[in-house]
Amino acid sequence: METEAIGRSKYRNSEQKEGHRDRRGRFNFVSIDCGANSSFVDTDTKLTYLPDDKFIDTGVNYEIAFNTPVNGLSKQFLTVRSFPNGTRNCYTFRSLSAGSKYLVRASFMYGNYDNLNMPPIFDIHLGVNYWLTVNTSIEFDDLFTEIITVADSDYLQVCLINKDLGNPFISALELRPLKKSIYQEANSAQSLVTGIRWNLGGSNDLRYPDDPYDRIWKNFTFGTSTDISTTSAVQPDSYSATPSLVMQTASTSSSTERTLSFSWSYDNQSSVCLVILHIFEIQDIPRTDFREFDILQDGDTTSKSSFNPSKLDTEPFVYTDTGDTKYNVSLQATSKSTLPPLLNAIEVYLIRPTYGIPTNGGDGKCDYSCLILCTL
Repeated sequence: METEAIGRSKYRNSEQKEGHRDRRGRFNFVSIDCGANSSFVDTDTKLTYLPDDKFIDTGVNYEIAFNTPVNGLSKQFLTVRSFPNGTRNCYTFRSLSAGSKYLVRASFMYGNYDNLNMPPIFDIHLGVNYWLTVNTSIEFDDLFTEIITVADSDYLQVCLINKDLGNPFISALELRPLKKSIYQEANSAQSLVTGIRWNLGGSNDLRYPDDPYDRIWKNFTFGTSTDISTTSAVQPDSYSATPSLVMQTASTSSSTERTLSFSWSYDNQSSVCLVILHIFEIQDIPRTDFREFDILQDGDTTSKSSFNPSKLDTEPFVYTDTGDTKYNVSLQATSKSTLPPLLNAIEVYLIRPTYGIPTNGGDGKCDYSCLILCTL
């Protein structure tokens, strides 16, 4: 089974005026429908999308080749803003708070808007720093990428960079303030590019309002795993404030003889990954049973021995991995365990240094061909 480091989602929504709090207490959610002429309220999240003319003054608006939602496609993917002129075109989020932490999500759907049947390849930067190479090789598929960053001033810029491989474009752009205390690895020196954010054992993707920060948790099931769940609320951890609905489900391997294993790859050996494993015991275990497993990094290095999931502690197991193009995590039951390993959710981020000067787009490059290969 394969999925891409950049996500696909039927969801896409956002919100309000910059610097204002709405009646539900959501502060500084900004959601932009690129290429649109008017605002609308998304039917799934009830968040308001704004047209993009207040955030950028370059580019040309287009509608995709078909103009009615297909297979649940959200309205914000029916238009794009394209940039046939200039090497660098930037959206600007203003009235932000210097030193505050934000999640920025950019979404793309080519949809043959230019009737050329030639999906472009281009770079996206956060300010002057390389974020990702966008390879829109699928005409009618919606793709998104996220970055968690700390603003060094009262504005952030998201820039689309022409690589002479077709005109850059964008479908939607979203900004979500985060609590400063979560994702401590995102700081003034580095940002986090989302590779994986999986909700295991559930039945649907989750985002706002189930996640107050509007992170997209993609539903994922290992090939032959067993899904388990609880109806009891789970308190969020302090590391990443994982939503209760995410922690209320989990996947286990089919037996103690089988491992839960997944791998992913980047195309640069200098890539550094932040791996977050959310592990919380959601079953009432009889006294005659015992769950314990080892967490193995890249096949042979033991990151954590004899891990015993707790029903009291929701803090995730976090580590960094570096020095190769392919990465692997395996959860393997110990000889004492009578129950298979358990995993509630997975997050993987590519650590991206912020230099403050224009960066080389080839440094630690990851594009849509960065595949995460999942096995059981």
